[in-house]
Order: sequence, then C-alpha cells, then structure tokens
Amino acid sequence: MRMRSTNRLWLGAWVGAISVAASLWIGCAGFSASRPSESDADAVARPMSQARMELLFANHVEAIMGPPGAIQTRVDGVSVYLISDPLRDRMRLVAPVARMNQANRGLALVLLRANFFSTLDARYAVSDGLVYAAFLHPLSSLTPELLESALAQVLSLAKTFGSSFSSGLLQFGAPRADDE
Repeated sequence: MRMRSTNRLWLGAWVGAISVAASLWIGCAGFSASRPSESDADAVARPMSQARMELLFANHVEAIMGPPGAIQTRVDGVSVYLISDPLRDRMRLVAPVARMNQANRGLALVLLRANFFSTLDARYAVSDGLVYAAFLHPLSSLTPELLESALAQVLSLAKTFGSSFSSGLLQFGAPRADDE
C-alpha cells in the first residue's frame, strides 16, 4: 500500500511540474511581439501537401491552369510549371528558358559553371533539347518561405539566362581562368 501511495505522490508532483512549466511557457508566449495564430502554428507543424503547395503558389501568381500536380502559369512573361508527385514526395518548379541545339553545345559548360558559382537552390537543367531553370525539393519538408524563394530564384535564372546566369541572391567567387 505504501508503494502505491509513493507512486501517486511522485506522479502528482510530476504532473504538477509539467503544468507549471506549461503555464509559464504559455504566459511567456503572450509577451512575444508577433505570436502566430493557431492556424499558422498548425500550418508550420504539418508537412507540405500538394494541395497546400498549390494554394500557396496560387497566392503569388495571377492565374493557374492545369490539373493538380501539373499546374502552369506565367509570371513576368515567364512560363512556370509546378509539378508534384506526393507518392514520391517530390516537387519541381521549372521554367523553360531556351532551345539547346548543336550550335550552342558550349552553353552546357557555361550552365555548369553557373550552377556552381551563381545559383543558389535553383539550377539550370537540360531535358529533351530544352534548357530549364529548375528547383527540385522533397514535397513534405517544403516550407511556404522556401516555395516563395524557389519561385524568385527560378524567375531570376530564366530572366538572366544569356547574361549573368544568376539566381540573383548569391555569388560564390568567380570562375578561374583555368576553368575555361
């Protein structure tokens, strides 16, 4: 009997300590300059979904077309595609930039250098004879801020193709003469 009484006392003290800590934490949260609303906190806690990503994306563009998982829009004159595959937990934000033909094969080296020196999270990619500005990421760990940054970077790569080849956010040194 004594053992049960001790366990109850210990359990009661533990629950009391947790209650006090929770009360202090909640009370302190009231003093923060900007407290997220419950919906914001819920949004941060749950993994990104295709529907949520497309809704966030739609907030940054005028109109979207296409079925879920493969939507298209135009932003500042650039065609942009948001493609996702929830089963494989992947998303792609791509913008076709230019045709790649035999005459400009040297361009591949320029794009590789740009991917190393002047792009951040977005990259240049080549597929089916086209050059794309592309951002690829796991869908579930994507954040609203990263999606917004991805759109800005892809647009910058598309617009600076042929000049600075830059995401506009970062430059890691410059290529050395022996790189050329």
